Amino acid sequence: MSVTARDPRGLFEERTPTLVKREIYRRVLKAWASAKTAMEEGGYADRTIHDLFPQTLKAKVDTFLASFFPTGTDVITSIQPNAARNAYHTLLQLPHAMLTASAVRTPRDVVRRAAFRNQYAQLQSRFVIDEITNDLHLEDDVDPLQAVVYAMVIHGPASWKARYANGFVHIVFLDNEGKYLDGRIRLEQEFPDVLAELAGIEQISDTAQVQPLVEPLKESVEDDTEQR
Repeated sequence: MSVTARDPRGLFEERTPTLVKREIYRRVLKAWASAKTAMEEGGYADRTIHDLFPQTLKAKVDTFLASFFPTGTDVITSIQPNAARNAYHTLLQLPHAMLTASAVRTPRDVVRRAAFRNQYAQLQSRFVIDEITNDLHLEDDVDPLQAVVYAMVIHGPASWKARYANGFVHIVFLDNEGKYLDGRIRLEQEFPDVLAELAGIEQISDTAQVQPLVEPLKESVEDDTEQR
């Protein structure tokens, strides 16, 4: 394999099969539909649905992403705890990437800081700014074939009035300090056929086979009560 890209998005795009990105998008959309159905069929009052939908959505997204990916995609999924073990998140691992998912209100909202996300950002290969071109690239001593990046799958509502319907699913990349980098993958633009295929879904059954819990990649980090 010849890897020429040096920035996080370029490395991810060059080495990630289209099927993996499509499957991530499909699962997030299914999770949104399933969360909406679960809340509406629960007989809750409107205020209760409004208050509890974010928690239900998180559980659904983590569940759908934690199920086994198709053979040949090289995706390993696991449910990882924070340091205090009072919150959990799904981690997707490829040979060249780590991904977690978080809900945000708008595509430009920055996910709040969390120790586990900071940890993953620190685990990715080191990137530096070229002082001449102002481009981001791997440090000279990093083998591109061995490079690993951390990305977040952010997702959110279509609008305030349609807050129970998904409006976007983006893959965003971070620098080593956990800040968003310019450039992102807009999955709703890349895979409009998936959106069309799943339009009108009324209910999605929860039959996912979830990977067993595994220990965090590194030693425990600072306590973190992140719930997204």
